[in-house]
Amino acid sequence: KTGAPYDLELRLQLQDHRMHWVRAVGNAKMVDDVCQYMYGIMQDIDMRKQMELQLEEERRLLRTIIDNIPLNIYVKDARLRKILLNRSEWQYLGFQSEQEALQANETNLFDQPSIDLFRQEDEAVLRSGIPIKHRTHRVIGADDVPRWFMHSNIPLKNEHGATEGLVGISIDIPRRYV
Repeated sequence: KTGAPYDLELRLQLQDHRMHWVRAVGNAKMVDDVCQYMYGIMQDIDMRKQMELQLEEERRLLRTIIDNIPLNIYVKDARLRKILLNRSEWQYLGFQSEQEALQANETNLFDQPSIDLFRQEDEAVLRSGIPIKHRTHRVIGADDVPRWFMHSNIPLKNEHGATEGLVGISIDIPRRYV
């Protein structure tokens, strides 16, 4: 109606009744605000779209598992900034959402000896690419309550095998048996 160019992803039903994804890109030839004809191309994107949908489904499944497993889980990038937290982790830290926790300053969440220990272990994993598993730590959080955690730091490696971050997993030991 407007003559504006279009770029759409569409599902079409084929003659054999299968649904198929295509990308349609084109334009309309307008004369006096009336469409005379349309021209463009269609590209078969069915395989790409099916892969995208499968990846999205797998992402939802993994996020469901991560958020509902009774462990604290987080991911840090190569600069040791948290980029993902599961529900157990952000709730333990006292936040209402993952986004709120990601924006927080970690130095306000733990006592200084705990912060120093976490940083040393994180840096060691990033430097060596070797996991630190099943370490037990006494941690004092922002609520001044001491807790015992069993903790592991696992290197997060890229497709070339280089460490580009880490995954932290911990469990509040006394709560495990409650």
